[in-house]
Amino acid sequence: MRLCAGQSTPTKGVVTRSGPVSWPIGDPTPLRSVASGEATVAYFSSVYGLNPDDVFDYVLNYCRLSAKDLARPMRELPFVKFQKFALALALLPNFDIYLAEGSLIVAERDFSDRWLADFRARVEGKVFILVTSQRLAVRQLCDAALVLRDGKVFMTREVDRAIDLYGLRPVEYDAPELESSQEDADDPIG
Repeated sequence: MRLCAGQSTPTKGVVTRSGPVSWPIGDPTPLRSVASGEATVAYFSSVYGLNPDDVFDYVLNYCRLSAKDLARPMRELPFVKFQKFALALALLPNFDIYLAEGSLIVAERDFSDRWLADFRARVEGKVFILVTSQRLAVRQLCDAALVLRDGKVFMTREVDRAIDLYGLRPVEYDAPELESSQEDADDPIG
């Protein structure tokens, strides 16, 4: 994933991309810093050529956050609020290639359902690569799947078959353990 995003260089060969490529959406690590949400919005807006006031208002409304939330350092924001913030930002820039890994589902079902529908519309007709163990995300976003199991790669256009083959577990919304155990929710396929 890092090679596709241009975050790592290959030890051999080259990676050729044409058109804008997203960061690995669902990996909030780069945004989880001492910078405030306001500073993060300003930086994000400058990188992607967006109006920072529009981005700030969009994130507040989409995530139902307060200006006070975004005045805090991002690493101090409760994880679910932070995750919603990071996912909302992913809906703004337009890319030819979308990369996503890890957790695309948050513990609040209404947000997750709305975000998955909006993201599905955003990636329609684009190249989209997803690495996750979240069954709902795979069902909602994928038309085909590649599964790495026991050192073998299986490809199918039957997403439910891929889910069964890999053994993806369902997401339980509003479960306290979902927020406190993000490592368990983010096991990648392969």
